[in-house]
Amino acid sequence: MLTNIAVITYSQTGQLTRAAASLVRPLEQAGVKISWIFIEPKIPYPFPWPIRRFFGVFPDSVMGIAPEIKPIDQDKLKDADLVILANQVWFLSPSLPIQGFLASENGRLLSKKI
Repeated sequence: MLTNIAVITYSQTGQLTRAAASLVRPLEQAGVKISWIFIEPKIPYPFPWPIRRFFGVFPDSVMGIAPEIKPIDQDKLKDADLVILANQVWFLSPSLPIQGFLASENGRLLSKKI
């Protein structure tokens, strides 16, 4: 039985985080512990996007040039029975902050969850 779920998310506007919260709410109400991991890039992606920045992110997104992210609380990930990766799509690719997480040492912890 699941007792601890880690939800990893990056959201510029908060909309994705609200959607993920709705997804796990019934589990939380059933007594499952939900641990939130909010991905933060070292260089933020402001919203609304300045037009040059919007189009400037396209090549990095498609080519997988991931940005550095701020450290996360690894204990939340290590203790999880299930990990939910809530992800936005940027230019038909995972968002750059999520790509940065997956490319990081923290992201490699996910391979130990399979």
